[in-house]
Amino acid sequence: MRKLTYLFLVLFVWGCIKSERPNSSERVYLKSKDLNFTESLGKAYAIDVLGKYLIIRDDQAETKLTIFNLESDFRNPIYTGYTGQGPGELINPGPTIVESNKFLLYDASKMKLFSFYMDTLMVPDYKPHEAISIMETGIIDVKKIGKDLFIAVGVFPDNRFALINSQGETIERLGMYPIELQEGVPEYVRGIACQSMLTTDPKKNKAAVAMRYGEHIQFHVFDLDKYTAELINEHHVFLPEYTTKNYNGSPNFSPTEETRWGYLSISSNSNHVYALYSGKPQIRGTNFYQGHEVHVFGWDGELINKIELDKQAFSVTCNEHHLYALYEDENGYEIAEYEL
Repeated sequence: MRKLTYLFLVLFVWGCIKSERPNSSERVYLKSKDLNFTESLGKAYAIDVLGKYLIIRDDQAETKLTIFNLESDFRNPIYTGYTGQGPGELINPGPTIVESNKFLLYDASKMKLFSFYMDTLMVPDYKPHEAISIMETGIIDVKKIGKDLFIAVGVFPDNRFALINSQGETIERLGMYPIELQEGVPEYVRGIACQSMLTTDPKKNKAAVAMRYGEHIQFHVFDLDKYTAELINEHHVFLPEYTTKNYNGSPNFSPTEETRWGYLSISSNSNHVYALYSGKPQIRGTNFYQGHEVHVFGWDGELINKIELDKQAFSVTCNEHHLYALYEDENGYEIAEYEL
């Protein structure tokens, strides 16, 4: 009788432990709070959050960035990042790197990281500091890793990552693509097919890399002394297929209406990674570039659950307590807030 009682207690405790673990197939439905602002956005591309500020990358008449203060009911937005080819001006702004009191923005055309300091953005005609000139070409996304290093993904010929120092020099190429080269297909075609986006936990030297044309996310931990990247986990459902077409005599990656989009945007906080997912085929006239499903992972790479938003978004960002989604409706570009 004692053995049966002990066995029952063990099974009961184990059942309680298991019941506390989220089911990766569990769906969580979130209702948004619309953040109503009076000033309209230009053509918007991406959203980031830094403290009490939301940073929108959009095309205005003269600027590339619109910044809202969450504590001021979206009154008096800051328009910055002036368009142009002069010092401190932007041509093709891309990924941002959020820090404590500033953010860095990478301009692919100028191949430079610009520093925007939040306490001086209100200065009229503010121009950011041109912080770092990066020598690596073909960068799609770049984030901070460790204290003074950057990790980039892009259309690279061999390895998946470029490890870049504070002088903008590539000091090591790391990681392997999840797709092998095919005979007769140039290396850069693989890089385009596998184009991805990053989010990092700089304190833990971890990165999650999500693929645009695949439901595929890899989690790596980096040894910044030995310059190595260890794959610790991956979420895999499908990878992009090589579809090539000759352009001016050279083959290139060419999506078709059977090409499925994977992840649209990725963000993280200290505990979780949030990846906005499409899963739709690239059919002209449809919203394949939008999604309402967010896959939530722990930093160990385990899928925790799937969030369903009430908006079709194309970019998300998060802090410890909220998820923000950028979406478009009949009124133009809007921002939705979700409580986590």
